[in-house]
Amino acid sequence: MLTITTAILILLPFVLAGFCLLSGKDRALNLWVYLCSVALIPASMVFAARGNGFVLSTFDVPFNLGLCLAIVDFLVLIVIASVGLKHKHPPIICFSFMQIGLLFYLDNILNPLALSPFIHADTLSIVMLMIVSVIGSLICLFAIPYMKKHEKHVLLVTRPKRFFFAVMLLFLGSMNGLVLTNNILFLYTFFEITSLCSFWLIGFDRTFAATKNALKALWMNSLGGLALLIAVTLFYTHLETLDMREIITMSFGNASLMLPLCMLILAAFIKSAQPPFQSWLLGAMVAPTPVSALLHSSTMVKVGVYMAIRFAPAYMDSFLSVSVALLGAFVFLSAALSAIGQSNGKKILAYSTISNLGLIFACAGIGTSEAITAGIFLIIFHAVSKALLFLCTGTVEQKIGSRDIEDMRGVYRLMPFTAMMMLIGIMTMILPPFGMLMGKWIALEAVAAINLPVILLLAIGSSATLLYWARWAGLLLSGSAEDVIKPASTAGLPLLTKAPLALLCAGALILSFFAPLLFETAIAPATEMFGLTPFAVTGLGLGLGLAGYQGAFWIAPLFVVVIVAVWLAARLANPNPSAARDKKPVKHLKPFMCGIETDKQGTFLGPMNKPALASVFNYYFMGFCTEETSVKVFNTIALIVLVFMLGVSIENSYSLGEIW
Repeated sequence: MLTITTAILILLPFVLAGFCLLSGKDRALNLWVYLCSVALIPASMVFAARGNGFVLSTFDVPFNLGLCLAIVDFLVLIVIASVGLKHKHPPIICFSFMQIGLLFYLDNILNPLALSPFIHADTLSIVMLMIVSVIGSLICLFAIPYMKKHEKHVLLVTRPKRFFFAVMLLFLGSMNGLVLTNNILFLYTFFEITSLCSFWLIGFDRTFAATKNALKALWMNSLGGLALLIAVTLFYTHLETLDMREIITMSFGNASLMLPLCMLILAAFIKSAQPPFQSWLLGAMVAPTPVSALLHSSTMVKVGVYMAIRFAPAYMDSFLSVSVALLGAFVFLSAALSAIGQSNGKKILAYSTISNLGLIFACAGIGTSEAITAGIFLIIFHAVSKALLFLCTGTVEQKIGSRDIEDMRGVYRLMPFTAMMMLIGIMTMILPPFGMLMGKWIALEAVAAINLPVILLLAIGSSATLLYWARWAGLLLSGSAEDVIKPASTAGLPLLTKAPLALLCAGALILSFFAPLLFETAIAPATEMFGLTPFAVTGLGLGLGLAGYQGAFWIAPLFVVVIVAVWLAARLANPNPSAARDKKPVKHLKPFMCGIETDKQGTFLGPMNKPALASVFNYYFMGFCTEETSVKVFNTIALIVLVFMLGVSIENSYSLGEIW
């Protein structure tokens, strides 16, 4: 049963991706996307219920898995190299050919015949599997009506939609394989497939900006692939195994393996777009919104933090773990400060993603039971809330023709359903009793008595996070949409637009309410898997509490407070609900414009008795937190830390004579 379920989760998306490429009509194309989503969601739930501890050996597969692995590896690298040659891009050419050489060395010189079990599922991999299959499937369904409008909106000669959906499904299958595999060489294979898929999706519109940013994403992730393959080669050279569980066990306390562990963390940092490699993810914003949602929430960037948490026991209590914790905390703060200076909604979401991933890296570096718990909490709730926010932003952008949050002022009156979904998504990122704040609380408790610099970075970063989210939420409800936005049409949203938004919103709320149950069934077993003792759950399942700490995160009582507060706010905002039901006109008072108002709405008589246009906008720390200046400083600091981390790892692993 589980063998068939595994085939559905990994192989079915590849098969249906091929069918998408062969589809000539939208109806057939949509059918394959429906079928993939309908299959992946229940299959992932079945696997979550029964798959913990499931092992699938390479010998149980009815074909030569090792040979298939080698063929796929070389094919992917040849395609990447051909892209580099076509666009005359030296870094892509160099990194792809270096990987081809290393693969040839690994397959023919070292000859790794003793393949580890192909699948060895545990709680962490099942959590990631659910994120990929459920959230990724909802994003693919959302993309069906979105891409239909996108074609009309962009008015460009692009690749056919069938190519777009084929790559989206290929992405889901690759991610499921990546999080389920126990063979580090298979991990590398799926790692590179996701890099190639991201290149195709980011460059889908074939504009100059799309192609440029797609190439940037490809060369940076090819560097990450090279770092990972170096780590695989060094692990096999020292340990003669590709089994990730054995590698993790034998690496703990082994100074000679600090270099491959460092290379693996470097690959993880690049994949999760951590400074100084964040520019590829910021550039990915040129892609259609479903691509951004898929990359940011459930697939691409989650690969890095998954690898960091998966291998956390291997580098625990080492210089590498301290470096990962400090660098992750620094990224959490620096990316949050960068988000403050943005008015582009997608860039705010991108910097927020980078920031939260930095926090998860910090948790992996700290490595205690509380920190790992916080990291897994953040992975789950970030995936749900960020997918919701990206899809809402894309829906609003298609309606108003802008992704600037200033243009979203008062959008609640124009698109009440979408605006409410977006508002709830923002609240789940910053307010109690929702999961993101719960994860941050656990992270702060975990590091409070361990590392003062990290706790300071996390505290200041949390304050900056609150600032840019609160500003965006206020804009959605303030002002008059009619003064700023000219709606393109009055047509309602398609079902495949509303349903994913509603389900993601419900998921963020329900998962937060049942966080104690989620902790007991999924997160606590994951920490125990690392040999850590999970912290205590407070009585009656009302909240979470850390053993040895006085504080507790009371979830159920806080939900009651939120419900009462929302009800009171609605009553104060509309004290006469019967008038709204009867659709009686409501008298609105115009704001005072600091001068005599004219007949033209939004203008007043200003200096020299001339009409002046009234404007309202947020202050974005202009001249203080600009992207041009801050990013250079943050990238320099991050690069120095990475180089120092790599240097110490080399020194720990080898003497200078042994290297040469």
